[in-house]
Amino acid sequence: MKKSMILIVMAVLCLFLGVSAQGLKPLAKNIDELKPLNIGEKVPDLEFDQALNMPGGKLRFSDFKGKALILDFWGTWCGACLKAIPHAQEVQDKYGKNVQVLLINDSATDSLHIVREFLEKRKRENQEIRLPVIFTHSKVTRKLFPHRHYPHYVWISADGRIKAITRAEQLEEESIERLIAGLDIHIPVKQP
Repeated sequence: MKKSMILIVMAVLCLFLGVSAQGLKPLAKNIDELKPLNIGEKVPDLEFDQALNMPGGKLRFSDFKGKALILDFWGTWCGACLKAIPHAQEVQDKYGKNVQVLLINDSATDSLHIVREFLEKRKRENQEIRLPVIFTHSKVTRKLFPHRHYPHYVWISADGRIKAITRAEQLEEESIERLIAGLDIHIPVKQP
């Protein structure tokens, strides 16, 4: 009986942990249990199953082990976001050995179809976005990285800790080099 109960519990846990929730693997049974992450806190190894510009269409943060991550939250309708993407690509091109920029679209007004169409249009217009683009309607990203306004940047060091939360215009060389070195970044925190 005890052995059967253990197997049932293990099966339920495996089922729960393996189920995808709108493009993002779940972290907790109840999304309300999740707390916003602050500077200095460790980011969980999030896994997304709707990652465009990625082989296999999936992505998890640990795929970029040894690299710092810059999460760029954006929407297809956000003019400031679209203006900032070329600079984010320049950062990726220059620091790609040590940094990975990820575009995360968790906008309630976009759909996966809209994002795909947007990327295709940019490609046809010779403005291709080559960065990985994560699409998710999961509330997990909004709980862990609260934001009401786009663009919204979260800087994560190679050891998985949040180093800064900024606006797009703060994506500057000196701060990126401090991120790569694992040093503190002295930029005012962007309010959600």
